[in-house]
Amino acid sequence: MQFCQARIVFAVLFLMMVGCQTKTTPHILSSDGVQVAFEVKGVGETAIVFVHGWGGNRTIWNIQQEHFASKYKVVTIDLPGFGQSGSNRKIWTIPQFGDDVLSVIRALDLRQVILVGHSMGADVVVEAAKQLASRLVIVVPVDMFQNIESVRTTSEIEQFIEGAMAMAENPSIEQFRSMFVRNISDSTLKEIVDGYRDSPKNGWRKSLEAHFDWANDNMIGSLQSVPCPIHCINSDRRPTDMVIAKKHLAMFDASIINGVGHAIMIEAPDEFSATLEKIIQKALQNRQQ
Repeated sequence: MQFCQARIVFAVLFLMMVGCQTKTTPHILSSDGVQVAFEVKGVGETAIVFVHGWGGNRTIWNIQQEHFASKYKVVTIDLPGFGQSGSNRKIWTIPQFGDDVLSVIRALDLRQVILVGHSMGADVVVEAAKQLASRLVIVVPVDMFQNIESVRTTSEIEQFIEGAMAMAENPSIEQFRSMFVRNISDSTLKEIVDGYRDSPKNGWRKSLEAHFDWANDNMIGSLQSVPCPIHCINSDRRPTDMVIAKKHLAMFDASIINGVGHAIMIEAPDEFSATLEKIIQKALQNRQQ
């Protein structure tokens, strides 16, 4: 994958800051003493755990939270450095983010878990999945892993991070509208940009560095260590290379949603939720066999 394409994949993660959160939410302490905020709605034996991407928070899943809470237990998490979670972390890595998710799962004693992660959150749920064993039903990355053999150079990574942080400090509606989205209203986009501008951004640079380190050095091995099927929900803006994926991963599949950008769950919420429901039902049926 060329770096210009990589810029579109990851820069669009800026879309995920949907304003400041004000209500009190429960927290747990991760293994390194950082507070991790989360929210639980719904009941049921099966739990869907949603994890946002870089620059976002748990509110990106609000529509899905309401949709699925009538049938499942739905857990949405703010990763450290984002939303209402703490940012007093000393070492920022994707495995540590995975441990944050595990800390919430263990605190809630979830026994039948579906992990859904958007963008960098896909990295995170893969790391969490490696340690869940029999509790895990399926992992659903969102708009990620289109070409799992792609590698970025050091200069490409440095260039991207500098550009990403500059945009984070001074985001504009025009940038997002012209470069990253297809189907988000102006009012929603303004809310995203305003929330992005107001965020303190502690740990954001180190999180991006952690993402690229993981993608270049650990992605394929981590994906191979997931003890359950992996089923991506990707947009059609870049092809998902199933041949490459299948070369490394026997239990890999992907569903494609057309006409949307990176923020699939916001841009096409009904189609996204229907696709996710089909994936979950098939995984649960296979689990019972």
